Amino acid sequence: MLDDHLKRLISTADGAIGAAVVNSDGVVIDVVSMQPCVEPAGGLSEYGMVVQQLAALNDVFPLGESPCCVVRTSERVTLLRRVNAKYFVALWIRASAQVAQAGFRLRLAAAELRASV
Repeated sequence: MLDDHLKRLISTADGAIGAAVVNSDGVVIDVVSMQPCVEPAGGLSEYGMVVQQLAALNDVFPLGESPCCVVRTSERVTLLRRVNAKYFVALWIRASAQVAQAGFRLRLAAAELRASV
């Protein structure tokens, strides 16, 4: 069922390469990629700590709705958004893609995933 949400996310986000649901400990629950082996599961697991730190920061300095973290590199952009206290969703897109549009699609997908996990 998560697979369907992730496929819908990467089909609607411009320049999407792949997406994954990861728990807060960094364990990859499900991953969908447009290209085989684009994002190793080990790389995604490191983002678990980033999401935990953002949640802790939001507790100290209220930032509003669960913040989205954007990690930019020369080849791609990875967007992270909490689904709930236990899970987050990651979306990686081409560096030339529209980050704001992908962030919007990620926000919608996180809401859908919240009902499924």
